[in-house]
Amino acid sequence: MKTHRMLIVLGLFASFSCSSSQYIYRSPNRLDYVRLAKAKGAEKEGLRHPHRFEPDKIREVLRSIRFNKKALIQREVMEEHLFEERHIEFLTPYLIEAFQKATADQVVVASYFTQRRKWGLTDDRLTIFRAYLKEDGFHLRFEKLYAKMLGDRTTKGTERVIHEARGMRVSLEVQPGQDRISWDPEELVIHLDSRPKTQKETKGDHEDDEEVQKTKVKIKTVRERLKELERMKEEELITEKEYQKKRKELLREL
Repeated sequence: MKTHRMLIVLGLFASFSCSSSQYIYRSPNRLDYVRLAKAKGAEKEGLRHPHRFEPDKIREVLRSIRFNKKALIQREVMEEHLFEERHIEFLTPYLIEAFQKATADQVVVASYFTQRRKWGLTDDRLTIFRAYLKEDGFHLRFEKLYAKMLGDRTTKGTERVIHEARGMRVSLEVQPGQDRISWDPEELVIHLDSRPKTQKETKGDHEDDEEVQKTKVKIKTVRERLKELERMKEEELITEKEYQKKRKELLREL
């Protein structure tokens, strides 16, 4: 009997250890975490895991997620970006590690909560998303998007508070290089080959534009001078020989 009980305990411990090993990070409050989970439904097809991301790429993806302008106007949110800079810096290393450890049938799940005060009252918010990489880009599927947390975690328990966290009709604004896959739950795909240009690249574009404008002005000037040269010839102000010579000189400038 004792042996049987011991086997049960060991089995439960092994099961718990296996489950726990899926967590890349879990805070003491159990609200902030990054873990691996089995892919489900449409997530399963064509996953490109494991994958090694550079830190700046993860930061770039997270910074590109923005609230709908309507939410800002109605003061449902106070910031344009879903992820504050401190959240980005917190999540980035754990997401990188998770994607490196993910197998071809796993996705990355991340949760974090934001402690705020609004009009002197507690206004805690919870965001939970599933992230995975496919051929078309980096997918973010939000199970809870800036959901309002109700009740006291001490009396109700963390799991219940998470379950009861309510979405407040806040949606995301699709940015260049993104597509919306679904509204409920909200899912975006970020095309990794589409990114905002760096200051250096933007400067290069401006320089190219300036060169194009200079060329256009030069062509216009030469054309005007050719017309003027033609007029002078017609009015016999210059000879045919002078006309041909000047014309060749102007054409060479093009």
